[in-house]
Amino acid sequence: MKAFDDYTSDCVTFPSNWLKERKTKTNESQTGATDSKEAECQSFERISVEMQADLTDSMTFVENPDWVRVSAFLKRTEPLVMKALEQNLRSVAAFDRYIRIMAADHDATLRKTHSLKHKAVSDEMAVLSVDWNSSGTTVLAGYGVPHHDDWCAHKGCICTWNMERRKLDPAKADVCVDMDACVTVVRFHPRTPGLLAAATFSGQLVVCNLANPGDSVVIFEGKPSDNSHKQPVTCLEWLPKSDGNREFSLVSAAQDGRILVWNLPSRGAELQLAAAFAINVGSLPRLLRGKVTNLDKEAGLTGLALSSKESDLFLAAGETGALLHCNMNAKDPVGQLGDCTLHNPVVLGLRPHNGTVYCVRASPSHRNLFLTVSGDGCVRICNILKMDALINVDLGSGYLYSASWSPVRPTVFAVATGDGHVALFDLMVSQAAPIANISCDTDKKPVHSVAFNARRPDTLVCGDGKGVLTVWQLGSRFVTAPGDEMAKLDSLAVLAQDND
Repeated sequence: MKAFDDYTSDCVTFPSNWLKERKTKTNESQTGATDSKEAECQSFERISVEMQADLTDSMTFVENPDWVRVSAFLKRTEPLVMKALEQNLRSVAAFDRYIRIMAADHDATLRKTHSLKHKAVSDEMAVLSVDWNSSGTTVLAGYGVPHHDDWCAHKGCICTWNMERRKLDPAKADVCVDMDACVTVVRFHPRTPGLLAAATFSGQLVVCNLANPGDSVVIFEGKPSDNSHKQPVTCLEWLPKSDGNREFSLVSAAQDGRILVWNLPSRGAELQLAAAFAINVGSLPRLLRGKVTNLDKEAGLTGLALSSKESDLFLAAGETGALLHCNMNAKDPVGQLGDCTLHNPVVLGLRPHNGTVYCVRASPSHRNLFLTVSGDGCVRICNILKMDALINVDLGSGYLYSASWSPVRPTVFAVATGDGHVALFDLMVSQAAPIANISCDTDKKPVHSVAFNARRPDTLVCGDGKGVLTVWQLGSRFVTAPGDEMAKLDSLAVLAQDND
């Protein structure tokens, strides 16, 4: 039997029928530059047409017109024409752009025209309150010492100058009425040019008639008593009676928390108390009550303004910075004052200032808007129906003592500052800063009072700590109004409602 030997054969391969070697090659390509073109096209047409009727030499008049037909025609067309004219007066949007451009070119100068100070007034006296009479011819100043550490022992006075007098003496008032204490506030009657009211630090009220000669200028008086004010009176307002605007009552507010309504008597010399209100600590927001536990304690009032459109509504302000929406029709009794029942008038508490509110002014153009200034250095515009202020501007000028709305520009107002300036605001230009500042040359003493002249809206008066009244004439920029000012003012109130 043959044995098997090991056998090694060569490698056997089988060529693949599907796998083939791939050959590669590198190539590059690029497209040509893209052609682009720019073209513009604008077309317009202009047509200009002019027409003029030449005056003919002969004119034809109807010798015997039919006046009956003419009268009938006028009666038919007059309502339509008047309706169209009224719509034109109310519709200003079509010309707003043109009016605003025109207003930009108006004169913005500020010119001092008079500097007045009664020579018999001592140097320590300041002008604490100013006002113009209803005819715009006479300026009124109340003199007093601004700060008291104790009860007042000074002798204040009220002075008037007729600015139309040919021989106006800046150093001598036309009328000067001496008072038993510092005068804190003065107000001319809104209808009778010679009638004015004044109040003092001791709580005294007087009504004067400048038409009366000699010592009979004071015609009515309200003396401090348990049935009147016992602390400094800070505010006076004339309240139209419900039967029309011909007769007015006098409203006074004081640091004793009382708001009293007085009638001018037909006989006698004593003012007659017609209604009484009291604001106590319990009426204030809890934040402003402090540690006072007696909620019946009076809350000192330092500001009050009646709504210009609805006199039953008013905004009261206090020493703690409180802003209180109040109503004359309040029925909540809180006490008795003589024959009158004291009522609590507070309806709503607004967001308070952080310092004493020194002045409140109602907008003459909007029923719900009020202007307030405070010792915290802020000026505010408030909607009496809303908690938060619409506009709040910190001037950085120390205390702010007084403010006044322009009688013809709904968005323009002036603010008296503690550093001797008057700041002029125009909300159409800026809501965050004044558009002009008047330096009153007070030797760093404050300006305590400021007032526009309602009859001559380009005239402004301010009273300072040196006892000087300064009258300024404003340029047309502060007087001529753009057509959409009321829309601007209304939009502020609407915005507040939307955000509430």
